[in-house]
Amino acid sequence: MKDVNLSYFSGLGVSRLQPGKALGMAMLFLGLLATIILQNEETGLKIEQLAVHGEIDQAQRKAIYEFVKKQEKQFRDIDAVKLGVEAIGWVHHVNVMQIWPDKLSIEVVREQPIAYWNDDAFINVEGKVFESAYEVGGALAQLRGPVGSESQVMKQYQQLTMAMSPVDQTIEVLTLDDRGSWQFTNQHDVRVLLGKNDIMERVHRFVLISSSAGFATSVEFIKQVDTRYSNGIAVDWKDDFEARGIATAFNTQRELKL
Repeated sequence: MKDVNLSYFSGLGVSRLQPGKALGMAMLFLGLLATIILQNEETGLKIEQLAVHGEIDQAQRKAIYEFVKKQEKQFRDIDAVKLGVEAIGWVHHVNVMQIWPDKLSIEVVREQPIAYWNDDAFINVEGKVFESAYEVGGALAQLRGPVGSESQVMKQYQQLTMAMSPVDQTIEVLTLDDRGSWQFTNQHDVRVLLGKNDIMERVHRFVLISSSAGFATSVEFIKQVDTRYSNGIAVDWKDDFEARGIATAFNTQRELKL
């Protein structure tokens, strides 16, 4: 805040004025002082030193630094800084501390991607979708669903992942279509149809059958598994001679029953 020169007001001899005039001058002084304060507040925080830290790389640290410096005049207090930085897509949350009078420390906690979302974004464990130019997802699963279904799809992904862990199967792609039907593709490139209802019951049935020795040894020849049956699953085999031979060994080319 700029210094306010009070010598002008003392030279007016306020104490020698009549009570009414003295009160008027006092009110005028307070009004001018308030105007000066408000004008100063409009300039925002005065940040001379800015420290950005956390489990982020140099590029991310630079991006936060440049963002804060660019928006400095719009930040009235540290709460505004916190809200502003947390609005950046790849930032999960930040802790902001002001070291009086002109130093600011920002600890950044970035978003942790659990999977890809609809080909053009990431999704975190809470089902929040975000974009980031700083993430390299690598071997992350691919989740797909309509707008607004993010949390539902993430929750289902977590449940299915736990259900299939006893047979060492992982989900590579999980899809909820516009009609409310679920399907996933595992690490063996086998597509599993789950439908709309009794999802966990159906996946448990799939796990039970896929844990059999015959199924496990022939999984590389399976194209698709349909679990939408009351007491079994239907298997579509890959279209080659060897796959047909294995299908015959199951005494059926269509349905496996419990």
